[in-house]
Amino acid sequence: MGKRRRNNRACGPRVRGCIPAMKLGLASNNLNISLPGGILEIIIDPEGNIHKTGPVELEYSSSMTMEETDE
Repeated sequence: MGKRRRNNRACGPRVRGCIPAMKLGLASNNLNISLPGGILEIIIDPEGNIHKTGPVELEYSSSMTMEETDE
């Protein structure tokens, strides 16, 4: 069975490859990455924390009600 591909405008898994390069000093600690859904900014602060900011959209919403049963 082949892998299922989703059309993800954020492409998060592809962006994760930038973080090791940033941590190794091969890329700046502040990157702006152009993606189909908008610009994603990745910052590694002096303490080593990773911050990702960019536009978001709600893709799915759901709710569920559960009833208690006597068993």
